[in-house]
Formats: sequence, structure tokens, C-alpha cells
Amino acid sequence: MVERSIQACDFYDLVLMDIMMPEMDGLSATRAIREMEDASGLGESERARIVIVSCLSDREHMIDAQYGCGADAYLTKPVDPGAIEEMLINLDLAENPHDLRDEV
Repeated sequence: MVERSIQACDFYDLVLMDIMMPEMDGLSATRAIREMEDASGLGESERARIVIVSCLSDREHMIDAQYGCGADAYLTKPVDPGAIEEMLINLDLAENPHDLRDEV
């Protein structure tokens, strides 16, 4: 699906990726997405923000996800709604409600 979106120039803003999946693990899938984006010459603003969501909370998986695979963030299940909001704000995919209150 990501490959088709790149070919159509209709890029994903966000991909939520589980580490444990049936055909390909999430770390390998994240690497494959980053390779497709690199091969297509996508700029930083066109690349999907990839967030690994997993029940695995060990440091090794977190470091591999973000530095070895190119994920933008790592969330541990069960995911707190506040953590999702904070992650979206940090990835510039949502407005910071605190900033909006300051403007009023």
C-alpha cells in the first residue's frame, strides 16, 4: 500500500506499525518503507511518519526501531491517549492545544 501511495504521489502522513505481524515483522517493514522512500527520492516532508506500537518495552527494540529502522517514534501498549496526542504534536501532525490557548 505504501509503494502504491508513493507511485501515486499520495503520501501517507502516518503509519502505525506493530512489531509482531504474521508475514513480516514491523522492524523489517519499516526498513522496507524507508528504502522505498529513499529510492523514490522523497524529501523529508513527503516521508511517512512511522510509529512503532508494541507490547515490547525493552530498550533494545526501542533503539532498533528508531535508530536501526528509521521509525520516528515508539509507543508501548497499552497506549495512553495522552501519549498519542503528545507523539502527534512532536511529529508535527497535530496542533499543540497549549499553543492554541495562548493565541486566544
